[in-house]
Amino acid sequence: MTDRFTKFIYEILLSARWLLVVFYAGLGLALAAYAYVFAHKVYAFILKAGQFDEVSALLSMLGLIDSALVAGLVVMVIQSGFGSFLATDAQSEGNKFVDFGALKTKFIATIAAIASIDFLEAILDIKNYDNGKLVMIAVLMGVILFAVLVYAIAEKLTQHKE
Repeated sequence: MTDRFTKFIYEILLSARWLLVVFYAGLGLALAAYAYVFAHKVYAFILKAGQFDEVSALLSMLGLIDSALVAGLVVMVIQSGFGSFLATDAQSEGNKFVDFGALKTKFIATIAAIASIDFLEAILDIKNYDNGKLVMIAVLMGVILFAVLVYAIAEKLTQHKE
């Protein structure tokens, strides 16, 4: 009786992972909408390319790079979640998915890159920022870099124990 009940609970919990399909499909749809917004940004950039000075062109391109990094982050989350929770058959067919351990590192690196781009944009466009906002951006960038450093040290310590 206990073995049947345990197996029943196990099957319910294992089947619940399929509810995640809704979340990953939603992220896919959001990514498609973001691609549409990105295409408009590229189109506007191309139309205005002759009117930009060097700094304005660089700021616009940094915005495009920022968008690409965010989109890549969404794809990493979708692939990792799909690979970890849903795709046991697909994985056995040789498809490559990002595992959770690799996702953590890529996620943190991408967040740091996005923050760095935003920080660079603020530096390049410094005349449009007041001192309080610049200080806040610098502090947040410092916190992000500190978090990346702590994560790197924790990963290094964890790898030595294994």
